[in-house]
Amino acid sequence: PKLMITHASESGDVNTGFWDPAPDNYRIQWMVRNEDFWILRWGDPNFIRDHIQQNIATYVNGYHIGSEGYIPAYDYFTKEKQGTTWRYAFERQWLFYALWGRLLYNRYTDDQVFSLLASQKYDMESGPLLVEAFEHVSRMPLKLATFFKSTWDYTLYAEGFMAPMHVERYGVNDRVHPFISIDELINHQTLDTSYLSIIDYVKTLERGHAPSPDIITPDQLANELIADAERGDLLASKIESATQNRSADLNQELADIRIWSGLSKYFATKIKAGILLARGRQTQDQEDKDSAVAYLKECLGIWKSLSAIADQHYRRVPYWESQVFGFEDPSINYFSWTHLIPQVERDIQIASE
Repeated sequence: PKLMITHASESGDVNTGFWDPAPDNYRIQWMVRNEDFWILRWGDPNFIRDHIQQNIATYVNGYHIGSEGYIPAYDYFTKEKQGTTWRYAFERQWLFYALWGRLLYNRYTDDQVFSLLASQKYDMESGPLLVEAFEHVSRMPLKLATFFKSTWDYTLYAEGFMAPMHVERYGVNDRVHPFISIDELINHQTLDTSYLSIIDYVKTLERGHAPSPDIITPDQLANELIADAERGDLLASKIESATQNRSADLNQELADIRIWSGLSKYFATKIKAGILLARGRQTQDQEDKDSAVAYLKECLGIWKSLSAIADQHYRRVPYWESQVFGFEDPSINYFSWTHLIPQVERDIQIASE
């Protein structure tokens, strides 16, 4: 929720000239422009509360919530709509809009309000479990955006673990594919300076220094992601056990929780692989490199599992025009999680070289 960079800032940080000195003839409107997930449902009430708390000021007029590269009207990605109740794509994201709308009106709105909405929507008593599950797994795109520095809208697509338009001075851009490779994850800068990148973490340890206690290390981030994934999975299982006659809508909600959970596990495991690979390269330790490869093979299994869930519910969808971004592979014009398996496998090849 911290402001770390302003749009069109050539220095790559915050341009305070927008509000210092305080403006007397305009107000600032926060643009919460979501280009990080279009398919999966999302809901983290505490992030929204924190964002509002940290970013209100006398010169702030309010918020604009939405996306630029995607219009949530026609639902073109759901594979099987039989039994579903929504007509438009934005209706699928009911929790996203309920959270932003109610919390912008009153950021002290209790989670019980949203739990009650979920319970009423699905005629069940597990509304609190559903909201809590989404809170945990919805941290994955936030943590990726925090850890992997990007600038404008199209530089990060978190649900696809993709960074279509890197700014090269912020890290490696291999120009092979928008998917974030293991080398790019290792060498890229963090957006939040209270986080330590993988390469900086490894170099710090190699020099015999301990990271500052107020710094979040890649190890810590990986552990947080695993904890969120495990909690999300546990809550989804409890809902499944408690709700025998689940609607098609609820089944898709639960599938999204599982996919986000898989992405959290994938991200965490890839971080662990990155630490070992970077360290093995620094010290020429083959055992570290072999361990990194083992983690990346685990990543492949995780990705295939989440892709299998996604394939039950979602179609392959149009994505980027490859010629716009200079990529030669025409397959980049389409997105699905299964479509990205070759890129997940490529990481194993990179680490094995």
